[in-house]
Amino acid sequence: MRQIGKVASAADLERLTDYLLTRGITTQSEPEGNEYLVWAHEEDRIDEARAVLDEFRQDPRNSRYDRAAAEARKLRRDQVRRERDIQRRTVDLGRRWNSPTASPQVTFALIAISVAVGVATQDRKSTRLNSS
Repeated sequence: MRQIGKVASAADLERLTDYLLTRGITTQSEPEGNEYLVWAHEEDRIDEARAVLDEFRQDPRNSRYDRAAAEARKLRRDQVRRERDIQRRTVDLGRRWNSPTASPQVTFALIAISVAVGVATQDRKSTRLNSS
């Protein structure tokens, strides 16, 4: 992540970041005095992001920035939906193993079966050894 520059107002920041998002460039911002620092996440898109910022500074009221707002909202909604789907399909094994539904009776039953199989196997070995 690298700083690409500053913008003067929150409204300009929103217009710029919406437009950058529609171009596939994600950003982060932070206030600094009366301005906002803008940081681009993708290192390989820094030059492009700076060029867009320079264009924006020349004509911040251009209608293309207004049109980008609706598309950016849709992109953000889609991203939230994808993240929810991922979380819904993700299984937290740590939580599942430690949950109260992991019944101790099942564990004890498995131990008992293992012991019974071990004893039965040992008895067969003893019987074979004695008959030889």
